[in-house]
Amino acid sequence: MQRIIRIKVDHNDFQKMSLLDQYNSLLMLLKPHLTERTFSILATPKLIDDNQYLGWYTDLQGQPIFLNSVTDEVLKKQISEKLQTRISDIELTIKSLQLSDEQQALVSSWLPRIKSLGNQIYIINGEPVIINTFEDPILPPPVVAPSAIPMKTFWRWWHFLILALLFAALGSLLYYFYPFNKEKMVEDVPKLTIIPPVLVKKPVPEPVPEPVPEPVP
Repeated sequence: MQRIIRIKVDHNDFQKMSLLDQYNSLLMLLKPHLTERTFSILATPKLIDDNQYLGWYTDLQGQPIFLNSVTDEVLKKQISEKLQTRISDIELTIKSLQLSDEQQALVSSWLPRIKSLGNQIYIINGEPVIINTFEDPILPPPVVAPSAIPMKTFWRWWHFLILALLFAALGSLLYYFYPFNKEKMVEDVPKLTIIPPVLVKKPVPEPVPEPVPEPVP
């Protein structure tokens, strides 16, 4: 077992020491039921150097690397996904266990602390390891699928759509049956002015006088 890090701690802090005891009890409860790889994300704390420091240990072998110091975004994403997978495995295992009320209370109080964004995450040989801060948990925001629409919102949206369709139908009926509307439409139509055709009189030709016969000598 190698030490990942040591952190100065006040062993007279009753709250921190109580959380330390609870965490060790949690590890003892979960270890027999988890695979070695899943359990490896939970580092083991021990008071060292006359209880002046809290050392965090793991069975993993390799150089510990602080996740926040990694500049490779692809690697950081892979480690984060692997961490979430391990935590999901722990949750599934807990659901399958027959726990007493005291054990269930212990597990329920510590799951948010295991998921806390305030914890320090180290990478050892490609595996994530959680260093718990024993502080109030900082939980990530819940993930909501984009296509998932709550039922209340869904029905409220349909109500608005139905009301809009009813108003549109009512407006169409009023437009069709309202009498003043028809009068206005008739008044708006321009009247046609019929212009009679202009008759042009043709000149009457004067009668041609008949020739007078010449007298016979």
